[in-house]
Amino acid sequence: MATWEDGPEYAPVARPGSFASPEVPALSVAPPRPTPSAQAPAERPRFDQAEKLRELATYGPPPGPERDPNEPYDVVRSTMTEIDSAWSMVHHYHVQGDDPAQWAPPNGNPVGPQQPDPRLPILLAGTPAPPPGPVPGTGPVPGAGPVPATQPEWLPDGGQHREPSVAFGTVFNAVSLPVFMTLLIGGLAMAVPFFGFLSPLMFILAFVTSGRIGYRRHWIRNTFLVATGALVTTIVAGLLMNPVDVLAFADLVYAVSTAICWMVLIAVFLIVWQAIAAGDRPDFPRRASGWD
Repeated sequence: MATWEDGPEYAPVARPGSFASPEVPALSVAPPRPTPSAQAPAERPRFDQAEKLRELATYGPPPGPERDPNEPYDVVRSTMTEIDSAWSMVHHYHVQGDDPAQWAPPNGNPVGPQQPDPRLPILLAGTPAPPPGPVPGTGPVPGAGPVPATQPEWLPDGGQHREPSVAFGTVFNAVSLPVFMTLLIGGLAMAVPFFGFLSPLMFILAFVTSGRIGYRRHWIRNTFLVATGALVTTIVAGLLMNPVDVLAFADLVYAVSTAICWMVLIAVFLIVWQAIAAGDRPDFPRRASGWD
């Protein structure tokens, strides 16, 4: 049965005559609250010792020497002007205000081991010494005879220009794996029965991923555009010549796509190899970011 303890809606209408005392011990008395001002002095203190204190500015360290920020710094000596080499000696005397053009030429023979001129080409073992001639960047040597107009024969390979060797791995990484794999799969799709339809699809996918190639991007794009034009021309010509035989039309498109995949793959490798051999740098498009 519900009682008044279950809610006010169950309370009796008439007030009870008495209340029973609870069968629990009485609560303890709470301790008195501490008063923060109990220990405060009875009278207000007087602060009349201000004349005995120093100014706050006198407690800090003394300020250093001040300079005009519009004037340049006076550098007496630094690590870059130490006289420990010919380069630093020129700069040292240049700082001191001396003009190197007014120096007198050295007298006598040089002292110490003779060092080769770094501007001269390095001789290989067993190569005869070159005839006396002008050092690159200087005038002709008196009494040395006329200067040859061609490369001297004592240079390696007779002075012939050599193309720098480029590793295949460098070219492969520049072509990128997606472009190589899509063109390779497109070129080999006709070799597997019922998989010839992959040739045009792989060529389209290679065209999409060719943006990963950073060398001579306009050449790469033009190569794919020409190949795309050839493939589209083949599709239109096949539809006009034989619009009924679907199998013959599909075989024609698959065969042309296979040949285009091989030719584009070879052309892309040659373009990237020539770019790397010529010392070109990759040119990737700049991506927009939140910092722009």
